Amino acid sequence: RIHEDMFHILTTLTVSASMAPEDQRHLHNFWATFVFPFFGVEAPVAPALPCPWLLAEGPFRSVVEASVQERTPTRVVYGTTAVYLFFRFYQLLYERLWKAQCIAHRARNLKSSGAGASSAAASKSPYHSFVWSLQEYIAGRVTEDEYEDRLRDWFGPQATFLCTMKELFLDMTKQVLACVHRPLCLKVLQLFCFQYRQSVQWREEVYHQQGCHLLHSASEKGYYKITFLPCPRPRASPDPAAAPCAQPDPRSGNRSTSGLQPGVGVLEICGRPN
Repeated sequence: RIHEDMFHILTTLTVSASMAPEDQRHLHNFWATFVFPFFGVEAPVAPALPCPWLLAEGPFRSVVEASVQERTPTRVVYGTTAVYLFFRFYQLLYERLWKAQCIAHRARNLKSSGAGASSAAASKSPYHSFVWSLQEYIAGRVTEDEYEDRLRDWFGPQATFLCTMKELFLDMTKQVLACVHRPLCLKVLQLFCFQYRQSVQWREEVYHQQGCHLLHSASEKGYYKITFLPCPRPRASPDPAAAPCAQPDPRSGNRSTSGLQPGVGVLEICGRPN
């Protein structure tokens, strides 16, 4: 549910920030048509029209269908620096939410194993309370001090990494808007959505050629291959020992990384300078 939680938090942010209706629609569509499909999540919302990167047919080369042996669940997108930076923010926020879920899971297990613990108290997870409180903080219904006090109550001294979540979501939102307002990024989204909506899977080299042609023709200085490989069997519950460490700032210049939740999938980002 972390992908959906991120979407709901983002929706709260767009409303509280009084964004222009067009920007709200762009952010909604970015998730509905790109983020959810890329991570293999069934979108809980439909696109809001008009959507400038949803094309019935695109200015792309001929599609070559992948053979049965070549078909794979891996999702791939060839993107610009702006798209790369979005995924770095997304990875950082996702892994912080995953770590919070792991800590909460461990705390709930400790509470449920305690003497006299009620089943109702044991069933409550600090993670869901945290997500709700973060939305309250973003919406301005609780102060920063109240939000941080709640974090310490739920997560103890480990709560520090969650104190800057609002700022990171704001930065990611700005990065999404930077993507949808740049013509080349729109073409990247058009290509991804066009091939994703086809009834057949493309051969990987065909999609690679399409993406390279698109970026080379625009004289882009470099491009990034971003892949997501879902795991066949997600874990039934979070493993606190598998909680990822905090990632470096997305703007740090690191051009190769991997991450996301163990047991759900692996995100890899590789820089490919021209």
